[in-house]
This record gives sequence, C-alpha cells and structure tokens, in this order.
Amino acid sequence: MRFTREGTGSAELMIGGRGNKSEIDVFPGRALDNELASNVIDLCPVGALLDKDFLFAQRVWFLKTTPSIDPLTASGDNILIEHNEGKIYRVKPRTNMEVNRWWITDEVRYGWKFVHADDRLTTPRARRFGALDDVEWARAYDNTLEGIKSATDADKRLAVSVSPMLSCEDAYHLATLAKRLDPDAVLAVGPVPVRGEDKHFPKGIDPSDPKAFTVYAEKAPNARGVRRVLEAIGGTAPLEHDELLA
Repeated sequence: MRFTREGTGSAELMIGGRGNKSEIDVFPGRALDNELASNVIDLCPVGALLDKDFLFAQRVWFLKTTPSIDPLTASGDNILIEHNEGKIYRVKPRTNMEVNRWWITDEVRYGWKFVHADDRLTTPRARRFGALDDVEWARAYDNTLEGIKSATDADKRLAVSVSPMLSCEDAYHLATLAKRLDPDAVLAVGPVPVRGEDKHFPKGIDPSDPKAFTVYAEKAPNARGVRRVLEAIGGTAPLEHDELLA
C-alpha cells in the first residue's frame, strides 16, 4: 500500500476488513495497472503477492544471479538477471540510489523474452540456391568483408548504421573496422525508438527531486554513448538515421 502511495502515487491498493480479517486488495473497479506495478511482488513480506510469470517455473535455489544494466530503455536501471543452465527465468531490480533506487519498470522486468524467442537469429545465415542456410562465423566474416572490399575497390562508398542498442566498445570496433575498409566511410546512428513522453513517479513530482523515478520515452540504452564514439572516430558528428536515408 505504501509503495502505491509513495512510490507511484496511484494508490490502487487498500486494506479490506479489520483485525485478523484484514486483506490487501485493490479498490473496486480499479486494477493495479501502472508502469511500476510489479515492484509490489518484491516488497511483499509473506509471498502473498506472486509473479504468475515466474510461478512454478524454477526452484529459486537453483538460480544464479548476474548483475546487469537495463538493455531496453535509456534509463540505465540496475538489474539482476536470474538464470539457470543458460536460460533466463526472471529479472529483478538491483539497488542504485543514484539511478533507479530500488525499483524497475514492468517493461524492463518482462521485456527479456526475446532472448529465448524461437525466431531469434543465433548464427549467421547465407543465401545458397535460393534458401538461407546457417554458416560458420568465420565464413560469414570472410564473405562479408570480401563483399564490402570489392564494392569499395569499385569506387563505391561505405555507410555504417550503428545500433543505439550496442555498447560503446562494440560501436568502437564496428566504426574502426568501417574506417579501415573505407577511410571515407559514412558513420550514422541507427533508429532510436521513442514512445510517448517521459513519465515521472510518484505522479506530480518534480523530475529534479531525488525521490523521482523516471520512465524514459527513449527506448535505446546507449544512443548517447554510440554518438560520442562515432564522433570521436569519424571526426564529425554522426548522421542520424533519417539523414542517412536521405
């Protein structure tokens, strides 16, 4: 109850009944439905509020915990990835009072499912006889570099669109490779998804307040870092995605 009042300012939860008949419940006709709602699962001291997404999925004592950073948005929220035998089972918040305090959004908590998606590409593929077949990484690299080199030797320009989802280190290696293949290569930042506007919790709080929690509209974890890397390597500000297409 305190979290929905002080944390989100939405106050969906209440205590119904009295004494030993007291129960935590939602107000009639009002669902527990806000961007931070699932933090009440972590806060519940007796395990009465459970995560149906994780329920009966894995014994918690089998799980291994790895600290990480939110890879889905511009928030930089600190997280814990709980996994076993190479499979992720849940994501929980990791305390950082300067960034996300004790919370994460439901978007971050449940946004990892693509990791184990059946249609996710896990190996490079090459088209042979009209069909796409899996190939070894070394062969994929050789084919790619050979194709780019033959194009640049024919006086064609190389343009590289670097994903804002990448780390600074990955962006550095990719941009450095591009400049070695073509010293005049054009560097650009890939599409930066933005949905809606930034939201601040609890509702009505000043965004500069140290108690404020911000849900960022920008859904790229490292757009600023990638821009800085590309500018350092290219000597000029990289093109934005729309500028590259133009």
